[in-house]
Amino acid sequence: MSDALGPPGLHHVPVDVSEDAVHQASAQLVQEYPQLIFHALRADFTALPVPPELPAATLG
Repeated sequence: MSDALGPPGLHHVPVDVSEDAVHQASAQLVQEYPQLIFHALRADFTALPVPPELPAATLG
Protein backbone atom coordinates (compact mmCIF):
# COMPACT_ATOMS: atom_id res chain seq x y z
CA MET A 1 0.00 0.00 0.00
CA SER A 2 2.92 2.40 0.50
CA ASP A 3 3.20 2.80 -3.29
CA ALA A 4 -0.41 4.00 -3.35
CA LEU A 5 0.36 6.62 -0.68
CA GLY A 6 3.23 8.09 -2.67
CA PRO A 7 7.02 8.38 -2.48
CA PRO A 8 9.00 8.98 0.75
CA GLY A 9 8.88 12.58 1.93
CA LEU A 10 5.46 13.18 0.42
CA HIS A 11 3.14 15.31 2.56
CA HIS A 12 -0.39 14.06 3.28
CA VAL A 13 -3.15 16.22 4.76
CA PRO A 14 -5.95 14.03 6.12
CA VAL A 15 -9.16 15.99 6.80
CA ASP A 16 -12.03 15.07 9.10
CA VAL A 17 -14.66 16.89 11.16
CA SER A 18 -13.61 14.87 14.22
CA GLU A 19 -10.32 15.94 15.77
CA ASP A 20 -9.97 12.58 17.56
CA ALA A 21 -10.61 10.61 14.37
CA VAL A 22 -8.10 12.53 12.27
CA HIS A 23 -5.42 12.29 14.98
CA GLN A 24 -5.98 8.56 15.54
CA ALA A 25 -5.90 7.77 11.83
CA SER A 26 -2.80 9.90 11.29
CA ALA A 27 -1.00 8.35 14.27
CA GLN A 28 -1.63 4.86 12.93
CA LEU A 29 -0.49 5.77 9.40
CA VAL A 30 2.68 7.46 10.72
CA GLN A 31 3.61 4.23 12.50
CA GLU A 32 2.91 2.11 9.42
CA TYR A 33 4.49 4.53 6.91
CA PRO A 34 7.21 6.58 8.67
CA GLN A 35 8.56 7.82 5.32
CA LEU A 36 5.45 9.99 4.85
CA ILE A 37 4.75 13.37 6.49
CA PHE A 38 1.24 14.00 7.85
CA HIS A 39 -0.47 17.30 8.66
CA ALA A 40 -3.84 16.48 10.24
CA LEU A 41 -6.56 19.04 9.59
CA ARG A 42 -9.92 19.25 11.37
CA ALA A 43 -12.43 20.98 9.11
CA ASP A 44 -16.04 21.01 7.97
CA PHE A 45 -16.26 19.46 4.49
CA THR A 46 -18.85 22.05 3.41
CA ALA A 47 -16.44 24.94 4.05
CA LEU A 48 -12.89 23.69 3.65
CA PRO A 49 -10.14 26.17 4.53
CA VAL A 50 -7.26 26.85 2.18
CA PRO A 51 -4.83 23.93 2.60
CA PRO A 52 -1.62 24.73 4.48
CA GLU A 53 1.39 25.60 2.37
CA LEU A 54 3.75 22.64 2.51
CA PRO A 55 7.38 22.34 1.44
CA ALA A 56 7.96 20.40 -1.78
CA ALA A 57 8.68 16.70 -1.32
CA THR A 58 12.28 15.72 -1.93
CA LEU A 59 12.48 12.70 -4.19
CA GLY A 60 15.59 10.64 -3.87
